[in-house]
Amino acid sequence: WRADDFPGVRTARMPPSEREPLLGVIHAGRKGVLGGIHQAAARHMINTHGVAVEDIRAYLGPSIGPDSYFFPTIAAQQLEIGRWQPFITQKNGNYHVDIAGKLVGDLVELGIKDKYIGRPRIDVGADTRYFSHVRHVRTGEPKGRNGFVAMVRRD
Repeated sequence: WRADDFPGVRTARMPPSEREPLLGVIHAGRKGVLGGIHQAAARHMINTHGVAVEDIRAYLGPSIGPDSYFFPTIAAQQLEIGRWQPFITQKNGNYHVDIAGKLVGDLVELGIKDKYIGRPRIDVGADTRYFSHVRHVRTGEPKGRNGFVAMVRRD
């Protein structure tokens, strides 16, 4: 098999470093992003493991896009938090939420360069090669799961 055989698979090179590589994997859904799990993970790597922010590389797996992630109402907490405002739009009477955009914005704010944040342009809400809980709830399609594999390789 080749990486191209699997949607969303990506390879990346580690920056040269004297340190042992460190890999962190988190799931950051709406509640996790709202709670700052992605920021906490980056800070943990920096504060606990001594990783320099300029050495952090982030990769977002396929996620639901704002065209598919919409609601007729939205939690007041999300609307009241000013930092969410750029990532919530209104269209056709619904609130559209860009979770991945918020996550990337927060990581850039922490000092991770945008060029070191990989973000596939895959909307799991629209792309049926992927399971989407939101699509499952809306359409009744069977439940499923998505998997994610991560590894560190030094050449």
